[in-house]
Amino acid sequence: MRTQSNGHGLGRFATPVYTAISVLAAATFYTLAQAKGGYPAVAVYGGALWVFLLSMIVTMPLVTAWAKSLCPPSPPEGGRG
Repeated sequence: MRTQSNGHGLGRFATPVYTAISVLAAATFYTLAQAKGGYPAVAVYGGALWVFLLSMIVTMPLVTAWAKSLCPPSPPEGGRG
């Protein structure tokens, strides 16, 4: 899938990767906030959601560029002219 030269398989490879990274970051925030204690539930849930959204914004272009670098370059389409 990720070796397709037209990039259609790239999303199928990159999407689960950056989503998993974001879920892991949000779960880490949630776990640490619960372990520390003393925070209202709205702050913990809202903070976890905020961490998830921000990490999606940051990791989406990073992981997509990384995945694109793993793909071989596509041959030119068509003829010479």
